[in-house]
Amino acid sequence: MMSTPRLVLVACAIALVGQLALAGSVNYIPNGDFEAGYGHGTGIVLKTRNFTFFSAWDKSEAHQGKASMRIDPWGSLVTSAIPVPGGRKYTFSAWVKPSAAGTIKLAVHNVCEDLGAPRPKATTVPSTVPADKLPTYLEQSFKLVEGWQQIKISGTLSSYPTSDYHAMITATSVGLWADQLQLEEGDLTDFKPRSPLEIGLVCDKPSNIFLDGESVSMPLLAHNGSAKDIAGKIGYEVYDFLNRKVKAGTVDAAVRAGETWQGS
Repeated sequence: MMSTPRLVLVACAIALVGQLALAGSVNYIPNGDFEAGYGHGTGIVLKTRNFTFFSAWDKSEAHQGKASMRIDPWGSLVTSAIPVPGGRKYTFSAWVKPSAAGTIKLAVHNVCEDLGAPRPKATTVPSTVPADKLPTYLEQSFKLVEGWQQIKISGTLSSYPTSDYHAMITATSVGLWADQLQLEEGDLTDFKPRSPLEIGLVCDKPSNIFLDGESVSMPLLAHNGSAKDIAGKIGYEVYDFLNRKVKAGTVDAAVRAGETWQGS
């Protein structure tokens, strides 16, 4: 008799002892260095994808640390919709390593009907529409040599129609690895994580689907990007496919500075 598939959705929240307030310039992208996995709504846009998202998380290649995301040619790595205060200048930056010399593209936009669609032509926008009533679409292509290099794009992000923004890296002519993504207000600064302790879940099951009888378990990662040891509790909630909470609890974690802790 065949096993019945069941979808398990896991929501993870963090409650730590000590202060985790963000000081100074804020990186709005959670887990931008992928040391704690690839979750938080980040996705891959690719017309024909024959690999899992888990397999694109590369723990053998990184600009700094031990992990990055691999993007195949003509694929895009896209963040979830990130809320930012509108009407201000922002900079989106990333460290990238092309598989060979080639062209890639950075984009930041708040239009999401089709993440893979090209930028609308300016001729389609009536000249009578005020600039603050137009969606924002920043885009720039870069010709890169081999090896790790940092690229960036800057501009004002409006609040129309909302101030929720996707940041996107597109591998055009060559594949690449991406690491240390940062969306910050103002000009470029050195990379810093959004939170001193970034947490995430990873799962090698396609779409996080488990069969009846299988142990439903995922590695829980916590990466300490600060210069101080951090100890506290990670809270979690587990929901079934009918959005019913089936479990909740906390996990104790003690993470040394610059290291990654793994639980389950």
